[in-house]
Amino acid sequence: MPVLKNLRVIILCLLTMNSMGQDTTGKVFFSWSQAKPIPDADGFAGSYAGVSNGALMVAGGANFPGDRRPWTQGVKTWYDKVFILEKPDGDWKEIGKLPRPMGYGISLTWKNGFVCLGGGDAGRNYADAFILKYSAGKLATTSLPPMPACMWPEELLLLPGFRRIISGAWTSRRRKKNGGC
Repeated sequence: MPVLKNLRVIILCLLTMNSMGQDTTGKVFFSWSQAKPIPDADGFAGSYAGVSNGALMVAGGANFPGDRRPWTQGVKTWYDKVFILEKPDGDWKEIGKLPRPMGYGISLTWKNGFVCLGGGDAGRNYADAFILKYSAGKLATTSLPPMPACMWPEELLLLPGFRRIISGAWTSRRRKKNGGC
């Protein structure tokens, strides 16, 4: 079975990569620079991220606060904070909160917001779906119908001319009353 899993990853990589081996035109396809760090001493893993009305947004995620890592009995902490960076050389601002502390879901920019799908926290995974939008200095959250089941881990594949493909391991087809799996 590991051979099939590795083959799947290799095929996805080959389908989505853009080879520049023969390009001699000197075109610059993008310019990379590092923004200021999000105002948290430990940073966040598994955050949702996207662009809304030209501003970069980062939401949720988890970390091990302080110097307490898992191998030193540190406890993973989950966050619901939403940060925004309006200009590349600007400062991050906290502008709101997610519906609950969560992370490790899928996010993709769509129209003037970004869609957040699934994810989880220390206790469960969620089938949640919602859109985050930033406009006129305010955060708006719009609920979407939940996904048919919870997945962990989740992956999103975008192929030009095709629909979005979401994959992962279904954790449950039955939904609990609180929306968790």
